[in-house]
Amino acid sequence: DEEIYGCTDELALNYSEEATEDDDSCYYTLNVDLSLHEGANLVSFYALPDELDVETFTSPIFNSISGLITESSSAYLYEGNMWIGSLQNISQEDGYWFLMNSDDSFSVDGYPVGTDLEYNLHQGANLISFPAEGVYNLEDVLPENLQGIIYGIIAEGESALYTDNGWIGLEQLSGGKGYWLKTYEDLSFSFDIDPIEFAMAKD
Repeated sequence: DEEIYGCTDELALNYSEEATEDDDSCYYTLNVDLSLHEGANLVSFYALPDELDVETFTSPIFNSISGLITESSSAYLYEGNMWIGSLQNISQEDGYWFLMNSDDSFSVDGYPVGTDLEYNLHQGANLISFPAEGVYNLEDVLPENLQGIIYGIIAEGESALYTDNGWIGLEQLSGGKGYWLKTYEDLSFSFDIDPIEFAMAKD
């Protein structure tokens, strides 16, 4: 029989049921790489480490960050050495404004939050994460029955509005970015990201 090379460790993120021979390609965590510019950056994380307190999480960019804002809480670096504010921990469901004093790059190695992550939205504007690596067409991943109930999406520097002719404006959603979703009613949903699309978007 012909050997099929791939990852044979069931604990790995890219485990292949078909593989008969391990090819050292297994990986267990994902890397989120963000290029942050001076000013306000709207970001989120599709993979997160175990340590999620603001001080530990932001320590690699301690010298260039001044504050974090999410929908209902915030934290500021007081006199450049102490975090103060109601925002204590980074969450997988939330989007964040990273307030930067200067350009910097921020790399996070962590466990995938999962493309089936459920979001609980309230009527009005909700600042949420995007749970997957890669880039996806908005119309493909926003559940069809919610298009129109969710009527507006705002990203950093761009937006989309639902009209009688469908969505206009922003066409794609990307891992690493945060989004304001505006909805007419309270609802719970997960993005429609199937594993095949996910694999294609990652490559």
